[in-house]
Amino acid sequence: MHAASSGTNGASSSQAREAPAEPATTSASMQQGGALLATDSGLDLAFSSPAADPFSIAIVGDLHLEQKGMQNFHRARQQLKGVLEGKDSGEPRVVQLGDLGGYNEKPGSMYCFRVADAYLKGFSPIRSAVVTGNHDLEGEDFETDEANLAAWTKVFKQRHYWSMELGNVVCLGISTVRFRSNAFSAHEVYIDEEQMRWFKQALREAAGRPVIVFSHAPPQGCGLTVIPSVHVKNRCAFLNHSSNSGEFMQLVEEHPNVALWFSGHFHLSHNYMRSISVAGNCAFVQTGVIGDCNRDGFRHSRVLKGDHEGYRLYTMDHSTGSLRLDLEHKWQSSQPPQAVLPPPDQMCDDEDEEAWPLSSISENGPSTSGRSHTNGSGKDDEHFGFEQRPRHQQRWIPIGQQRILSIEEGMLVEYDVPSRAPIGAVFLSVGERDRVVLVDSSGAPITVSGPSDSAGAAAVAVERQDRHGKTQQRAERNAEGGFYQIFQQNKWRLRKQKEAAAAQRDKELSLF
Repeated sequence: MHAASSGTNGASSSQAREAPAEPATTSASMQQGGALLATDSGLDLAFSSPAADPFSIAIVGDLHLEQKGMQNFHRARQQLKGVLEGKDSGEPRVVQLGDLGGYNEKPGSMYCFRVADAYLKGFSPIRSAVVTGNHDLEGEDFETDEANLAAWTKVFKQRHYWSMELGNVVCLGISTVRFRSNAFSAHEVYIDEEQMRWFKQALREAAGRPVIVFSHAPPQGCGLTVIPSVHVKNRCAFLNHSSNSGEFMQLVEEHPNVALWFSGHFHLSHNYMRSISVAGNCAFVQTGVIGDCNRDGFRHSRVLKGDHEGYRLYTMDHSTGSLRLDLEHKWQSSQPPQAVLPPPDQMCDDEDEEAWPLSSISENGPSTSGRSHTNGSGKDDEHFGFEQRPRHQQRWIPIGQQRILSIEEGMLVEYDVPSRAPIGAVFLSVGERDRVVLVDSSGAPITVSGPSDSAGAAAVAVERQDRHGKTQQRAERNAEGGFYQIFQQNKWRLRKQKEAAAAQRDKELSLF
């Protein structure tokens, strides 16, 4: 990358956090790349630096701040500040990806927001921008999502969706706005129409310039490692998981200048084959956690160093304080980015776990070839073979409707073929001696010979049968044409219904 003189760290944090809640409009000219975006930025104008070359961004994943573990958070902040204030870092920023409060620290409350705001101000004089996560809108202090979001805005003094420009690079942040009002899982990360209109306009205005996107959850179809037993089962793995979830990847395809997309949500480290996944020209980047709420023992954050030529992406290992280079790329390269895999002794999975079975799909099968991804080694997963798991049961079972079932982690998981993404669970427990059987309208079993067989389209139900052929579970087609089940209803709504029923019973008893 081009070496340039170091920029300044900018104004104090107190100045940065005094940004008005109302969106700000910019019209200053850029020294590189033309005028700043005409769309409302949603941040203090000082966040953007048209002359930033180079720049650096620390991307901090789910915080879940807990008082008992604050020493880890303070140490991690110092580690990141040390990098951001280094002589080669240029103009520094911090972006935090949501989920601020610990599970025992009143997440989503004013108290939680103030604790998190104080923590982020500790990066001073470096400015911090924030997006919301699902836990940020579950505050017990509020009866509506709107009131909860308004409290968040009051504390952080920024809008929940925003743009920030560093040199010729455009950074866009988008946030969830629903918890109580989500149709199913309260934890679905939902981007509303207001943000989508703004996001699309910002992408149009940024044509020809590198774009970096920040969101709490990733878009469906990006190829990052997910957790079937948690986020897939509960249908809260991806942005707008239960409604038009494919729209985000369509926008990435329409705007090939979208170069990086950072997300958190899964509490996974950066030591997976698909902690970075590439689709087209865009690298999708999983961001780990600082605290003890990680799922694999590693505490990680991301550091991005960029200039007008390209970028370097690093993992900050908070256990050792060391940086590891994960990806280096030129903005204008004709080749897709290619990640560097972690050392083998740090890997948390292997390539076989990510095998995709469909190298070509006829219109009589699942009807589309789907989106191609590469893993960290640069290999295209279209070339992987058809995996058998367990020995007597094929892993992949096509069911038509552009869906395919997969037996993995002892579950039956449903995938959307065009996006190659797991979208829900059918059965939560499939034993070693169980068989998964498709049945037609007459109750007869349907035989499928492989993942591209179209016979499964005739299935009206899928059954889990024991080794004697006795049906233990049965799922019929849902309204979308698949078999996934709804395992998590909106817990806030269920609780309110329970409270209302109890209040009604108390009222009736008081009449006697």
